[in-house]
Amino acid sequence: MAVLPTFTTLGAGPTVLMLHDADGDHLTFAPQVETLATAGYRAVAWDMPGYGRSAPVEPYTFKALAQSCLALIDALQGGPVALVGHGMGAMVALEAAVRDPSKVRRLVLCAGGPAL
Repeated sequence: MAVLPTFTTLGAGPTVLMLHDADGDHLTFAPQVETLATAGYRAVAWDMPGYGRSAPVEPYTFKALAQSCLALIDALQGGPVALVGHGMGAMVALEAAVRDPSKVRRLVLCAGGPAL
């Protein structure tokens, strides 16, 4: 069984999962977590595997990072999520959405693109 990445969550309602860039962690999205929770969403921000308090995945690939993201979506039990990715997080979000589109209701990509 894979170890889930660590994450923070606040609020209730439709789930918005935020994936940070290579130079961040869950705190990157702290202002958005509070704003979204106040607006009626369940806001979730993860520590990407290998960042913050999350153990790295082996092998460290975009496929493995996407699988970790999809496992977190399953564990949250909130149905399809709005997936927000910034930088490297956008690459992971795109990979996750392509691998299992049934788990992603909306996809927001900022400053990122397909995995290299």
